[in-house]
Amino acid sequence: MSEPLRRVSRTSVVDQVTDQMTQRIISGQWPSGEALPGVRQLAAELGVSVLTVREATRTLIANGMLESRHGSGTFVLAPEPDRDVVPWMLGSGDVGEYGELNEARRAVESEIVRLTIQRCTPDQLKQLWSTVDDMEQGRTDVSRFLEADYRFHILLAESSHNRVLQRTIVAIRGPLKRWIANRTLAQFEAEGSLDRAIADHRAIVGSIEGGSPDEGEAAVNRIMLRAVEFLEGFQVESSDEASAGGL
Repeated sequence: MSEPLRRVSRTSVVDQVTDQMTQRIISGQWPSGEALPGVRQLAAELGVSVLTVREATRTLIANGMLESRHGSGTFVLAPEPDRDVVPWMLGSGDVGEYGELNEARRAVESEIVRLTIQRCTPDQLKQLWSTVDDMEQGRTDVSRFLEADYRFHILLAESSHNRVLQRTIVAIRGPLKRWIANRTLAQFEAEGSLDRAIADHRAIVGSIEGGSPDEGEAAVNRIMLRAVEFLEGFQVESSDEASAGGL
């Protein structure tokens, strides 16, 4: 018998339900071709509303993991050979594993910088500078900054001309997306701009242009340090909530 779904007791309920359903699909507890339990049954197991389950289901349909068949129900799709599957599907409380993902990201991006110095084409270097300029335009607009930040790191990985590293950085950043967004917003609220982050990204491109991997790695480390500080702050807040009897 498969392990029962856990009742949701934290914030971001739709995200948590989506995470749990994804874990069941990836682990094979819900095999390809199998029909999902009814919406009301899932809602009762999870302790959430039917609307929450439906929203999570829509997300997984959009991600190509589920298929809705009119009159028959919702079914698990077989993975497509050319579709990357993110192996880390974490809930909002998995702080320890998020920290490990950040460690992996630091190691991967440091190596990406070194390879990009050797292999980056002039056109790719130009695109990297242009993307940092886009980040500058979003120094007081978090949504605009995040869009440019994602493009930057994907382009950086592409410029390494190593397909495994490209796929790895996509896989790592996927489950970190919410954390990166929340950390960026917290930084903006604390400082009134995103100038420090922009300066570090400029330093990365400058190191590539100047052929100095140490400078690029130092900038990556500064970015990762801010991520670690944010995660540590979240752990403290979570402990305080638990002590106070919060969810």
